[in-house]
Amino acid sequence: MVLRTYHTVDNYVYTTTIEAVEMGTSELSAAEEREILNNTPPTLRYKDIRFVGNVTMGNDHLPALVTAAEPAEGTYDVVRLDLVDKEVPITPDFSVSYSVDSKKLARYATTKNKLQDAEDIAMAQLLVFEKCVIDKVTELVQGVRIHTLDFEDQIAEYTI
Repeated sequence: MVLRTYHTVDNYVYTTTIEAVEMGTSELSAAEEREILNNTPPTLRYKDIRFVGNVTMGNDHLPALVTAAEPAEGTYDVVRLDLVDKEVPITPDFSVSYSVDSKKLARYATTKNKLQDAEDIAMAQLLVFEKCVIDKVTELVQGVRIHTLDFEDQIAEYTI
């Protein structure tokens, strides 16, 4: 499965959309993965995700996720999202969106080391949402692939 993110900005409302755009892996054809997800779609549940990430300002002056295991103190902001629970089945037509109105954004949404304005915080929140959702979708889809393929590989013969 290939996921793609799309970003839009309209009247200070920043939106990200994550969509499944392609099926298949190096081991499964598109048709096989589509069949697995149609027959046993896992469910993405926001309550099962801890929406927290470390964000800094990148070299392009846009927010960027911190990838270092232990980044230096003061070089990043901790961004947390408190989302209402939502359940989305992960099917070949998977799509989920998240929007932030930077004009209504609470200023306490970050520790404010690097992110200086509401627009930066909005973009940072979208990055954290994307990372957390993509990580969880990856975990869920890999799990259903393994369980389905392991079950289908089990062949039993009985002599009577």
